[in-house]
Amino acid sequence: MVMGLDQHSPSAPVDILATDLDQRVLELARQAVYRKRSVRLLSPEWLERYFEALPGERWALKPEVAAKVSFRCLNLIDGQEIERLPHFDVIFCRNVLIYFREARISQLIQQLARLLTPGGWLIVGASESLLRYAPPLHFQERNGVVVYHKPLHE
Repeated sequence: MVMGLDQHSPSAPVDILATDLDQRVLELARQAVYRKRSVRLLSPEWLERYFEALPGERWALKPEVAAKVSFRCLNLIDGQEIERLPHFDVIFCRNVLIYFREARISQLIQQLARLLTPGGWLIVGASESLLRYAPPLHFQERNGVVVYHKPLHE
């Protein structure tokens, strides 16, 4: 999940909240080291700006970028825990919904939509269409990626 991103100012502060249910996954994410395959679609400019090359064709986030990320254990089944989260400009919830029952998916989508700031974006996995859940978000396709947008004015 990403919060604090101002789409109109490249120098705006950015804070990133990374969540998972599994503490081991969070610990691995804290290391901020990626294999070549994980960064293969990034431009050389982005790699140079945000990453440091490591031996074995691996890349590490630069310390000043990694410092912007905080980590939290989060159980998406616990609706009260979700409601205590701050608001976000962008929420990435990719390849997660496939693990839930239909009723919980519907509730979760409503909760995530409430957490989005006006004009915010929800990005889910390619196989996770939300249209049958009637989300209070607008469906859009951007460069072949399906995204859901919260209107500026409701």
